[in-house]
Amino acid sequence: MDKFAFKAFGLLTNASYCGSKSSSAFILFINDRLVESAPIRRSIEGIYNDILPRGAKPFVYLSLHIPGIQIDVNIHPTKREVAILHEEKLCNELAGATMKLLCSPTTSKTFYTQALLPTKPKSNIEFKGNDS
Repeated sequence: MDKFAFKAFGLLTNASYCGSKSSSAFILFINDRLVESAPIRRSIEGIYNDILPRGAKPFVYLSLHIPGIQIDVNIHPTKREVAILHEEKLCNELAGATMKLLCSPTTSKTFYTQALLPTKPKSNIEFKGNDS
């Protein structure tokens, strides 16, 4: 039985990012090859669905290194789609890491503001009229 192992590097937008649906990007590299994996994409974007406003999509760049024996690149003629041996475990790990990052107190800042009411400007200058 093959041991479950992977290394991951990623760049993810934080919870305050609010890009439109048309600006969504999910870039996935596995072993330095640009590929597509619907289950991986769904697992990560599923975390954002609970955080981002409706219709907003994240930007995700993810680079995975997985032992070659655990990947099947022959499921599609262009080799763009891949099958992964421990796909469910991998998706759970990536979703958990994404949730941990997004819920971390260092990922986004909240600034509280208070509205100031306009006041009459004070002036120390006195004007004296000339009574002629």
